[in-house]
Amino acid sequence: MKNIDGKSNAIATQLCGIKIALLLIAACSVVAAASNIYFVVDRARANNERRLNEPFRQKAERLNEDERWDELLKLSLAYKETYPHASLSFYYSGIAHLNKGEFDEAESDFKRTVELAPESKTSIDKWLKSLEERRKGAAKK
Repeated sequence: MKNIDGKSNAIATQLCGIKIALLLIAACSVVAAASNIYFVVDRARANNERRLNEPFRQKAERLNEDERWDELLKLSLAYKETYPHASLSFYYSGIAHLNKGEFDEAESDFKRTVELAPESKTSIDKWLKSLEERRKGAAKK
C-alpha cells in the first residue's frame, strides 16, 4: 500500500508541475497577444494621426514659407482646440511665436511638441537653440 501511495504522490507532484507549466505558457501567450494588440493599435493611431494632420500640415507649411506668422498662429491655435494632442499644432505655433519675437510662448510650444512627440526632440532642440540666440540678440538691443 505504501508503494502505491508513493507512486500516486509522485504522479500528483508531476501533474501539479505540468499544470503550473501550462499556466505559465498560457500567461505568456496572453502577454504576447496583448503586446501585439498594443503594437497594432499604436500603429493604427499613428497612421490615423498622420492622415488627420496632413491637411493642417500642408496649410501650415504654406503659411510658414510665406512668413505669414499671424495666420500660422491662428491656424495652429484653432487646430490645438480641436486636436489638443497633435504635436504639429504646437510645433507650428512655436515657429510663429518665435518669428513674432514671443520667445516664452515659442519655448513653451516647442517643449510641448517634444512631450507629445518625443521622436521630434532632435529637431526641436535646434529650434530651442535658435530661440535662445534670438532671445540674447533681442536682449542686447
